[in-house]
Amino acid sequence: SDGLKPRLHPLVKEIKDIMAGAVLITAIVAALIGLIIFWPYIEAIFIL
Repeated sequence: SDGLKPRLHPLVKEIKDIMAGAVLITAIVAALIGLIIFWPYIEAIFIL
């Protein structure tokens, strides 16, 4: 599962993949929320 243990347990691999997917989804949702919050300011800058 890491450099100290070269043997990779199948369950560990699956859990790591699921957690990486959760981090990706969280980052995408955070970016969308940021875009929603800052949209009026972004729009004001580019539509002068």
